[in-house]
Amino acid sequence: MSFIFNKYRPITMTAGSQMNGAKSIKVTDGDNATTNLGLKNRTTIWDPADGKTLVASLDKKTVEAPITKDQTIGNYQFKSGNEKIVSLSNPNGMNVKAKALSANGKVNFFVRIWRWLFGGR
Repeated sequence: MSFIFNKYRPITMTAGSQMNGAKSIKVTDGDNATTNLGLKNRTTIWDPADGKTLVASLDKKTVEAPITKDQTIGNYQFKSGNEKIVSLSNPNGMNVKAKALSANGKVNFFVRIWRWLFGGR
Protein backbone atom coordinates (compact mmCIF):
# COMPACT_ATOMS: atom_id res chain seq x y z
CA MET A 1 0.00 0.00 0.00
CA SER A 2 2.80 2.44 0.75
CA PHE A 3 4.13 1.90 -2.81
CA ILE A 4 0.80 3.04 -4.26
CA PHE A 5 0.58 6.09 -1.98
CA ASN A 6 4.19 7.03 -2.80
CA LYS A 7 3.81 6.65 -6.58
CA TYR A 8 0.21 7.82 -7.12
CA ARG A 9 -2.08 10.52 -5.76
CA PRO A 10 -5.88 10.27 -5.68
CA ILE A 11 -7.85 13.00 -7.44
CA THR A 12 -11.54 13.02 -6.53
CA MET A 13 -13.88 14.91 -8.83
CA THR A 14 -17.55 15.58 -8.14
CA ALA A 15 -20.43 14.89 -10.53
CA GLY A 16 -20.79 17.74 -13.02
CA SER A 17 -17.11 18.71 -12.88
CA GLN A 18 -15.79 19.89 -16.22
CA MET A 19 -12.56 18.43 -17.57
CA ASN A 20 -9.82 20.57 -19.13
CA GLY A 21 -9.52 19.73 -22.80
CA ALA A 22 -13.08 18.37 -23.07
CA LYS A 23 -15.49 20.93 -21.64
CA SER A 24 -17.92 20.89 -24.57
CA ILE A 25 -18.92 18.96 -27.68
CA LYS A 26 -20.18 20.09 -31.09
CA VAL A 27 -23.89 19.47 -31.70
CA THR A 28 -25.22 18.80 -35.20
CA ASP A 29 -28.54 20.57 -35.94
CA GLY A 30 -28.76 21.94 -32.39
CA ASP A 31 -30.17 25.25 -31.19
CA ASN A 32 -26.62 25.93 -29.97
CA ALA A 33 -23.46 24.87 -31.81
CA THR A 34 -22.01 23.23 -28.68
CA THR A 35 -23.15 21.73 -25.37
CA ASN A 36 -21.16 21.84 -22.13
CA LEU A 37 -20.15 18.52 -20.60
CA GLY A 38 -19.24 17.29 -17.13
CA LEU A 39 -18.70 14.07 -15.20
CA LYS A 40 -21.83 11.94 -14.82
CA ASN A 41 -20.80 10.57 -11.40
CA ARG A 42 -18.32 11.33 -8.65
CA THR A 43 -15.00 9.76 -9.66
CA THR A 44 -11.59 9.15 -8.11
CA ILE A 45 -8.60 8.80 -10.41
CA TRP A 46 -5.19 7.65 -9.24
CA ASP A 47 -2.77 9.97 -11.03
CA PRO A 48 0.92 9.03 -11.19
CA ALA A 49 2.94 11.40 -8.98
CA ASP A 50 5.31 12.24 -11.83
CA GLY A 51 4.57 15.94 -12.17
CA LYS A 52 2.82 15.55 -15.53
CA THR A 53 -0.55 17.17 -16.14
CA LEU A 54 -3.71 15.07 -16.08
CA VAL A 55 -5.57 15.59 -19.38
CA ALA A 56 -9.04 14.39 -20.41
CA SER A 57 -10.36 13.69 -23.90
CA LEU A 58 -13.78 12.63 -25.12
CA ASP A 59 -14.39 9.52 -27.24
CA LYS A 60 -16.74 11.48 -29.54
CA LYS A 61 -16.25 14.67 -31.56
CA THR A 62 -19.91 15.51 -32.34
CA VAL A 63 -23.41 14.43 -31.31
CA GLU A 64 -26.81 14.82 -32.94
CA ALA A 65 -29.49 17.10 -31.42
CA PRO A 66 -31.75 16.98 -29.44
CA ILE A 67 -29.91 16.58 -26.15
CA THR A 68 -31.54 16.53 -22.73
CA LYS A 69 -29.90 17.77 -19.54
CA ASP A 70 -27.98 14.96 -17.76
CA GLN A 71 -28.05 12.75 -20.89
CA THR A 72 -24.98 10.52 -21.19
CA ILE A 73 -22.98 11.81 -24.15
CA GLY A 74 -19.88 9.62 -24.21
CA ASN A 75 -16.85 8.70 -22.15
CA TYR A 76 -13.87 10.65 -20.88
CA GLN A 77 -10.47 9.04 -21.23
CA PHE A 78 -7.55 10.29 -19.17
CA LYS A 79 -3.80 10.61 -19.73
CA SER A 80 -0.95 11.72 -17.54
CA GLY A 81 1.53 13.14 -20.03
CA ASN A 82 1.46 10.56 -22.84
CA GLU A 83 0.54 7.64 -20.57
CA LYS A 84 -3.06 6.39 -20.40
CA ILE A 85 -4.66 6.15 -16.98
CA VAL A 86 -5.94 2.59 -16.62
CA SER A 87 -8.28 0.83 -14.21
CA LEU A 88 -8.51 -2.74 -12.96
CA SER A 89 -11.67 -3.31 -15.02
CA ASN A 90 -10.22 -1.79 -18.21
CA PRO A 91 -6.44 -2.11 -18.69
CA ASN A 92 -6.69 -0.39 -22.12
CA GLY A 93 -7.71 2.91 -20.54
CA MET A 94 -10.06 4.27 -17.91
CA ASN A 95 -13.48 5.38 -19.19
CA VAL A 96 -15.66 7.74 -17.16
CA LYS A 97 -19.14 8.71 -18.37
CA ALA A 98 -19.74 12.30 -19.53
CA LYS A 99 -23.13 14.01 -19.32
CA ALA A 100 -24.70 17.11 -20.87
CA LEU A 101 -24.87 19.97 -18.37
CA SER A 102 -27.71 21.64 -20.30
CA ALA A 103 -30.35 20.78 -22.87
CA ASN A 104 -29.89 21.55 -26.56
CA GLY A 105 -32.97 21.27 -28.78
CA LYS A 106 -33.08 20.44 -32.46
CA VAL A 107 -33.68 23.26 -34.92
CA ASN A 108 -36.56 23.01 -37.38
CA PHE A 109 -36.31 21.95 -41.01
CA PHE A 110 -36.18 25.50 -42.38
CA VAL A 111 -33.25 26.51 -40.17
CA ARG A 112 -31.35 23.38 -41.21
CA ILE A 113 -31.89 24.23 -44.89
CA TRP A 114 -30.80 27.84 -44.23
CA ARG A 115 -27.61 26.66 -42.49
CA TRP A 116 -26.91 24.20 -45.29
CA LEU A 117 -27.33 26.88 -47.98
CA PHE A 118 -25.61 29.77 -46.26
CA GLY A 119 -23.17 28.06 -43.90
CA GLY A 120 -24.63 28.85 -40.50
CA ARG A 121 -23.37 27.24 -37.31
